Amino acid sequence: MIDALAIKQIFSLESAAWIAVSILFLFVMRTWNGAPAMFQQWVAYKKAKAEEKAADWSRLRDHCNFLIDAEERCRTELNEVKTRLATLEGYMAGQGQARQEAAGVVALDRLTDQRNNPKEKP
Repeated sequence: MIDALAIKQIFSLESAAWIAVSILFLFVMRTWNGAPAMFQQWVAYKKAKAEEKAADWSRLRDHCNFLIDAEERCRTELNEVKTRLATLEGYMAGQGQARQEAAGVVALDRLTDQRNNPKEKP
């Protein structure tokens, strides 16, 4: 039969500690052998995240440049519209002034006609 002393030695605290150290050693060796691949994946992940962030920033920069160009075009077109409006207002003012002068000329003609022909009534 199995000796009680042998069973005590197998299930002792010392042998449990050695088994735990052995398991830890095997785990470290297995992890150490897989570490280069793990680090390579980690570096690839970090690189992909950095490229994604850079792509976001370049997309935002392109969008900002587009908006700046659009705002510049709008300002240019607004200045052109203001210039045209000022020209049209000047034209309309000139047209009104011309109408006033024409009305003044017509009024002078009527007054002259009335003075020359006092018998006729308008």
